[in-house]
Amino acid sequence: MKYRDWRSEWTTIHTGLPQGSPLSPVLFNIYTLDLARLDSSSARVRTFADDVLVSISGKSKEELLNRMSPALDRIKLQCDLDGDEINGDKAAALFCTLNNRVRQEDIPIPEYGGTLIEPDQSLRYLGVVFDKQLNFTAHINSTLQRASRGVSALKAAAGRRAEERHLLTLYKALVLSVIDYALPMLQLSLNQLNRLERIQNTGLRTVTGCTRSTPIPVLHYLAGVSSIDHRQQLARAVVIAKASQEPNHGVHDLTVSYKKDCLQQPSHTRSLRPRPTLEEPVRRLKRKSWVDHSFKALNTLTAGHLVSEQPMWRKSDEGHAHRVVIRFGRECREWTQGAANDACNALLRELGSQHGLVIATDGSFALDSGRAGWGFAVYSRGQKVAAKCGAHNVVTSSTRVEVEAVRQALTWLVTHEPEAESVIVATDSQALLSRVKSGWLPDGWVPPSEAPE
Repeated sequence: MKYRDWRSEWTTIHTGLPQGSPLSPVLFNIYTLDLARLDSSSARVRTFADDVLVSISGKSKEELLNRMSPALDRIKLQCDLDGDEINGDKAAALFCTLNNRVRQEDIPIPEYGGTLIEPDQSLRYLGVVFDKQLNFTAHINSTLQRASRGVSALKAAAGRRAEERHLLTLYKALVLSVIDYALPMLQLSLNQLNRLERIQNTGLRTVTGCTRSTPIPVLHYLAGVSSIDHRQQLARAVVIAKASQEPNHGVHDLTVSYKKDCLQQPSHTRSLRPRPTLEEPVRRLKRKSWVDHSFKALNTLTAGHLVSEQPMWRKSDEGHAHRVVIRFGRECREWTQGAANDACNALLRELGSQHGLVIATDGSFALDSGRAGWGFAVYSRGQKVAAKCGAHNVVTSSTRVEVEAVRQALTWLVTHEPEAESVIVATDSQALLSRVKSGWLPDGWVPPSEAPE
């Protein structure tokens, strides 16, 4: 153990996993992998560390019990083979339905290893409280209780005249982290959002010292914190963008059914709207799911741009000629302020006098704020004839945004200058230039037939 300059004596641990270590749940997941492999279409089995979740769906209570019993028997058999044991006394069951009449009837009781698992009013799994109607009322109540304790600690620190920056750090650790947990997947009503907003505003007033008459947007501005609704939409967009691009992501299969992405839109990308071929009940359900809301948030935040499901790079065709000339290196970083900008403008004028079409592109991603932006300008005989830019609130990389800037410029070129045989692209991305120089092109580019790039 270590605390500041103090260190305890070394102790050898022969069994178990270190508490709080990020490696511990990974090792536990490997240990329980045999249970996770019992997952099937009739009974979904999910494991994380020492938590095991079995979920099933059906049209009747009898069907639910008939599916649940074999699934629990398979888990019991696998545990016996591996020498493991699940404590049936600690197990919990939850029966969910939107039908009030069915909810009042007798509920079938599953059994594990001879122990009956009585259904509860709510079920906590990985910090999220699920209730019978799946409206997350129990979870919001639990969240507000924990956040209120954080606000109380915040007020105690403010009473001892703590600095505002320290209070803001405490607020983010004790209040905001509690509110933000699982926020992307929660389906919240307006009343639930308002309850979360009120506890946030109470904390922000404590941090900033503002009175109740202070407008809420002013509180958000002073603390650098957005509203709960805005943060939920942004978190949903980030989650769904990651899931769409990572095949191993836990909800990637849900995103595939929508055939959607954001940021890059080559010819093979698909529509942002759910496919109308689904059966009507399933389509109604999907319209109400957090995945559908996430795609809507992603579409709003990214202005309709799409991210390709294909690999980012592909080998260039031998029939297309690309020549890379690097005029400035990393020494530009040592130049005085404005010198690099003057050099770039001079280069554009030089290129414009030698060639008909010149495209200047740029893109960047700010890791601290999670914001990305790109832009391009098209010059013909030294005169700017077109310019376009875009911004995104999704986690990506600077190279991908640089690629998007060039792709957008080439797309404009094909539409507005179809007779152009060649074009000069001026970019400050060393990674992009190195890739093109080695014979690779970003997927989705429309390469010119010849001439230097």
